[in-house]
Amino acid sequence: MQERQTKQKQIIYEALQTLDHPTATEVYGYVHNKYPTVSRATVFRVLGGFTASGKALELRTSGNEVRYDFNVAPHYHARCVCCGRVSDVVVQGIPKGGLV
Repeated sequence: MQERQTKQKQIIYEALQTLDHPTATEVYGYVHNKYPTVSRATVFRVLGGFTASGKALELRTSGNEVRYDFNVAPHYHARCVCCGRVSDVVVQGIPKGGLV
């Protein structure tokens, strides 16, 4: 059975593509600015569905912070120890890994 593509899912996926490795709270802020009627619970539920279906990656960094990445192609991630920013790192010839 094919998953329904709702307006909420479209705007949440747009947030993943627009924001750089956002937290669920950052995604909610982006969505809430455009569609104030979309609840925080909906954003968190949809992000969970995206990761479960393989449409997005869930990145667990130090502490309790969880970030999301729409790029599901094999790549690594690096996190700045000063500001905490997470970036994609593509390394040719090395299989997909987690945080570096």
